[in-house]
Amino acid sequence: MYCAYCGAPCSGDEMFCPGCGSPLQTEGGMTDVPPSVPPAPEEGPPAPPEEAQVHTAALPVLRLPRLSRRARRACLALLVLLAAVGAALALRPRPAPDFSLSRQPYGLVDSGDAQALYRDGEEIVLPDGDTAWYLLPSYTGEGALLTGASQLYALWGGTSLPLHVEESRLLNLACSMDGRVVCYTTDGDGLLYFDAARNQTFFLWEDGAALLSGPVLSPSGDTLAFSAAGEDGEATLFLSRDGGEPRPVMTDAVPAAVSDGGEYLYYSRSASDPNNGQMDDLYVRNGASSILLASQWSGDLVLNRDGSEAIYTTPSCGVFLTRQGSGGILLDRDLSFLSPILPQASTFSTMIFSQAWYFDVTHLTGRFCVGYGSGETPCYLTEGGEAQSLEFDLLRRSLAPPDGQTLYCLDSTHLFRVRAGHLEEPEPLLPDTLVDDFALSPDGKSLFVRAMNGELYRLIPGREAELLDSGLLSWQMSPDRKQLWYQKEEGGLLYACTWSGAPAALMEADRYSPFCGGMAAYTSDGRVWYAPSGGALAPLTDHTGAPQTYSSAIYED
Repeated sequence: MYCAYCGAPCSGDEMFCPGCGSPLQTEGGMTDVPPSVPPAPEEGPPAPPEEAQVHTAALPVLRLPRLSRRARRACLALLVLLAAVGAALALRPRPAPDFSLSRQPYGLVDSGDAQALYRDGEEIVLPDGDTAWYLLPSYTGEGALLTGASQLYALWGGTSLPLHVEESRLLNLACSMDGRVVCYTTDGDGLLYFDAARNQTFFLWEDGAALLSGPVLSPSGDTLAFSAAGEDGEATLFLSRDGGEPRPVMTDAVPAAVSDGGEYLYYSRSASDPNNGQMDDLYVRNGASSILLASQWSGDLVLNRDGSEAIYTTPSCGVFLTRQGSGGILLDRDLSFLSPILPQASTFSTMIFSQAWYFDVTHLTGRFCVGYGSGETPCYLTEGGEAQSLEFDLLRRSLAPPDGQTLYCLDSTHLFRVRAGHLEEPEPLLPDTLVDDFALSPDGKSLFVRAMNGELYRLIPGREAELLDSGLLSWQMSPDRKQLWYQKEEGGLLYACTWSGAPAALMEADRYSPFCGGMAAYTSDGRVWYAPSGGALAPLTDHTGAPQTYSSAIYED
């Protein structure tokens, strides 16, 4: 046998040629006869060079030492092992992300005479001590907004960054889920895009009077959509990426929502209906094509975490789900409105529950979701897009572990476990106990259950329930869901219990609530005591008062 590259003799077992180092164990690497040597070229004018020719002969040749047969087999076995490990890692299912924990590190304490701003229990100096401030947290909590007396500040990384300070009137406001990006319009400066991480402001549209809609931000804030009168005066929908130059996309359209990267654009157009008068048609744009989602849109639309999915309603047809720019799938025919704010998640198959009790979409395997309306029988969406009923007369609450294979459901009186593949066979938990509420551990393996008679249980499915206490009046999980706080009487002792320990008495308190990513207790003397996540209670500096309350996190205007 001979090397097909240089003609050197070889035994046929070598991985590489002993003469030139070329690979031999490949197709065409060896020949039975020595390769012919091309004749020397005749003297004459040089041939014209070929276009885009690669001259491999000028490249240096890497000569590798000859390996023994045992060494070659060991190398081959190692390569096969590495390939198998890589394939196993690629095929391993990733755990479903848990977006149900909305940590709010910022808190504002108001004593009536003074205010104090905190981040993770550490005080931050307010921009102006004479202004009555209001705190607007973002959904995920990394950032927040501070507003008061025509002033607007972005809170990011423990620093307050001025956005709009008494120069013109603030008109519209939109914020990304993490609070990093804030977009707003004013009557003097037009449309502005602020990136708190870069501490930069971009003026996107100077003529505020030409703006025909408020700004619409994608969940991450990387894409902005708005409508304005173009150069010819025609209503035009524009898109901007990361504060860049707005580009026109279409005319006669108003943005309703936009996904990260601008891949999916949800917009409306006015249409006349002989029975209902002027109504808006809802569309989704995927690339260069658009799909009509609803001919009578009620104005309610909620995105998932990246905007690739949306839930929307119509006045007469119910609530629908659209995924990746596809047509709507009917979830509930009787539901005609959504909660104004729904916590977003990676997919509508991943535990999304509203702050109102009448709507819920819950994770179950990632191939379908569960939804229900007020007093209606819950249903699930199959992989084929068919809505089917679950065997519950009334579903008050449902929570799902991160594994995506189990769903815990609370109907009017009892707690059940539903497993993927056995949806028609709900398993009762604590069947002899009337359940008032329950909480799920971060890993989804344990539950706290509060019975209607005030008893507190810790439950691990498959084991006997553990009675922890009785006489509960109220309870509250910490933001990280690692600790349960409860009281047995108003103004009485406050207790805390972890997932593995016994309840412990903390102190007497008038009330308690989540604060700065941890928990806070308020005593009768007006003081605030703060416990960070997993930490002990301690006085919150020298301030007295109570945390400012707010209705909901900001996500869009």
